[in-house]
Amino acid sequence: MTGTLTVQCSNDGVTFTALTFSPALTQPSGSNLNYLVDLNQVPFYYLEVVYVNASGSGTLTSILTSKDLG
Repeated sequence: MTGTLTVQCSNDGVTFTALTFSPALTQPSGSNLNYLVDLNQVPFYYLEVVYVNASGSGTLTSILTSKDLG
C-alpha cells in the first residue's frame, strides 16, 4: 500500500490542523512497515493520525497514547 500519513492536532476536537515535521515523516510505501512518531509536550488537547490511501491494499494499525500534564 502507498499513501499519506499525517498527525493532526486540535484544541476543540472539531477543527484539526496537520503538524509539520522536520525532517518530514516517511510516508507508507510497500508492506510490513513500522515506524515511530514521538511527540513530547504537544500543546493541544486532541491528536489524531490520518492515513489517506493512494494505491494498493493492506492493513494499517495505528496506536496513539497520550498523557495530559496539566
